[in-house]
Amino acid sequence: MNSLKSGWDLVLVNIISAMLIVVISFFSDSPARIILGLPFILLFPGYMLICALFPSRKDLELVERLMLSMGLSIAVTSLMGLALNYTYFGITLYSVTVSLFLFMLLMSAVAAYRRRAFLPEQVYAPLSLMNISEGFEWIKCNFIKSRKEDRITKILAIIAFIFIISVLAIIAKTPPVSGYELSIYDAYPWPFWMFICISISCGIIILIHQAVSEQEQKSNWWLIGLCIVILSNAIFLGLPFFRGYYIYPTGDALSHLGWMKDIITTGHI
Repeated sequence: MNSLKSGWDLVLVNIISAMLIVVISFFSDSPARIILGLPFILLFPGYMLICALFPSRKDLELVERLMLSMGLSIAVTSLMGLALNYTYFGITLYSVTVSLFLFMLLMSAVAAYRRRAFLPEQVYAPLSLMNISEGFEWIKCNFIKSRKEDRITKILAIIAFIFIISVLAIIAKTPPVSGYELSIYDAYPWPFWMFICISISCGIIILIHQAVSEQEQKSNWWLIGLCIVILSNAIFLGLPFFRGYYIYPTGDALSHLGWMKDIITTGHI
């Protein structure tokens, strides 16, 4: 029974993922598609990967797991799309969804196998806390009773990932390019750039804080800061691809101006 309880989180994630496939297949216009799709893209792949890599409760703290799950989810989804682009299936809604679902099934099997090597109380299994008192005690130990330095780092990390998610939401809501643009950056509003700058700043502050802190105060939080910086810069550098300019930035500024002149004089490139 204890081994079953330690795998309830894996089962729940797989059930929600399967529900998303059903909704996409039969109820494509339902709001449930968005409700189930956001955690499916932004949380579940990384969470399953983290569970497979770090099955013990002592490996990572709760917030570290959450932040790494979100960061790795974006990375896994991007790499999955890149791999599908060179296959027969291509990048479609169904190919990406099914591929991520199969990936999570594989990671859940690996996580369940690795958890068998630990005692039930040593396994990271959040849904094994079946009563409210133990749940509050778990949250208290992970958030409230932490060092002041860790609290500041956690707050910065949470703020950074909230802004990263906001940036991705703005990119998703921005209408696609309808013609030639003099600047792809004018398509995004000023909050987009503010969120990007704040998220990068939070990641850099976390890295600096971990670098200058005393040896006994150092932890794995520098990984979170590095993940935030890499994700934020990857989003910024990927803006040409988000706008549909898959060959940008080939050529130099003069060739860019030359294309503009050709459009003005001939109406095409």
